[in-house]
Amino acid sequence: DIGAYYYNWGFCSGALIAPALFLTAAHCAYGEEPNLPILWVSFDTNHSLFEVLAWPDWPEPNPNHPRVRVQGIHVHPAYRPWSEGQDAGHTDLAVLTLDLATATGPLPAPAAVPSAGILDASHEDHTLMGQKFTAVGYGQDIQFGGGPPAFIDAYARRMAESRFLALGPAYVVLSQNPARDDGGTCYGDSGGPNFLRLPDGREVIAAVPVTGDDVCRATNVDVRLDTEAARAFLATVPGLVLP
Repeated sequence: DIGAYYYNWGFCSGALIAPALFLTAAHCAYGEEPNLPILWVSFDTNHSLFEVLAWPDWPEPNPNHPRVRVQGIHVHPAYRPWSEGQDAGHTDLAVLTLDLATATGPLPAPAAVPSAGILDASHEDHTLMGQKFTAVGYGQDIQFGGGPPAFIDAYARRMAESRFLALGPAYVVLSQNPARDDGGTCYGDSGGPNFLRLPDGREVIAAVPVTGDDVCRATNVDVRLDTEAARAFLATVPGLVLP
């Protein structure tokens, strides 16, 4: 259910949350409506930033690695980027509507979104402490040693486990400190899912990574999906049924 979303100046990660709905971050989709004819989502495990529909050397469709055009964009109405002088990171959510008629192959099954307040409930009964979240995305790798940190474009879907650090009204903060044997997210992983396994064994997208420290070394900060504010936005997206 994990894909890469290509837009005007780069790419982000995301996940299907309904057959034609793709969850990502608002900072990946804000202002992109004029580019709808060339926006698309790929579900390939490996990809290239230069595989853009408008380019003449676009590879032949592969049904095992489907891609699909973006038909519509739903950005949280309160979101405003830093460039407009306002940081509304707690509203950094967007949902893309996909044109299923353009899919080059079968799309994966959607992932589940959480019910209301699951992180609050886990925090209150002390089961969040030490809990591991699983981030999946197409973001950069980072290498240390012999000079400044080196950011490497992996062009591949990868996963990492991060340990719970703190819970806020809108965010969950996770450790990606390698000294604690934690991994995490980096540039390009924005909008991707951070999964939490529930006591009954089900996995849900508990939160969406939107920021972190500059060198992707200490923490990643994720917008929660179980809050009243997040659910109020998701409830406005046509075709999405919340648990």
